[in-house]
Amino acid sequence: AYRLNRAYLNGTETLPAFLTVVVAAILLGVSPFWVNLLASVALVARLLMLVVHLRGIGKPNSGLRSVLYVLGWACMFVIGLMALVAAF
Repeated sequence: AYRLNRAYLNGTETLPAFLTVVVAAILLGVSPFWVNLLASVALVARLLMLVVHLRGIGKPNSGLRSVLYVLGWACMFVIGLMALVAAF
């Protein structure tokens, strides 16, 4: 039950940051192609991370889960950076 709860929390912890950078990029007129591409990659990475997390019940830490986590955050960072550039 603890692992399932952690998987759920891990899957939802980045949602506010994701929504913030994507909405900001859209409102500031960042290229829709790049916003859609990076947001899609971040979303797929988070979904895959949740699958890896759930399948890893009873196993030690998974390197793939960490890679997917960093990939999702990297995509959000780039979207946020593009929004900042568009703002100025």
